[in-house]
Amino acid sequence: MAFARLAVFALMGALAAAQVTSFEVASIKPRQRGLQPPQTRMLVVPGRISFDAVLLADCLRWAYGLADYQIVGLPASISGARFDIQARAAGPASDAELREMFRRLLEERFALKTRRGAETMRVSV
Repeated sequence: MAFARLAVFALMGALAAAQVTSFEVASIKPRQRGLQPPQTRMLVVPGRISFDAVLLADCLRWAYGLADYQIVGLPASISGARFDIQARAAGPASDAELREMFRRLLEERFALKTRRGAETMRVSV
């Protein structure tokens, strides 16, 4: 009987973890070009993100905690495009949970494939 309870609690924990992995609602729209230069704004509050006029590189920096030099291989056709992104979780979510959900959103909407690795580069002093 103790084993059955443990299995139920483990299943409930797995379901709770699965709910955190995606946003309840998310919108990604290409930024409309206007007369004024775009002003990038990134607002992150528990359970919600609101990004205005962001580049895909901005999104990758925030989602994966990267520096500019760590982002390589973006297609030229999308590297200069700006987006307005709004996303809301089902409930309060921590910064780490929001980043995880945002990584999944980028993978789904942009067919993003990532690879982590080390490269040797020449440095001039």
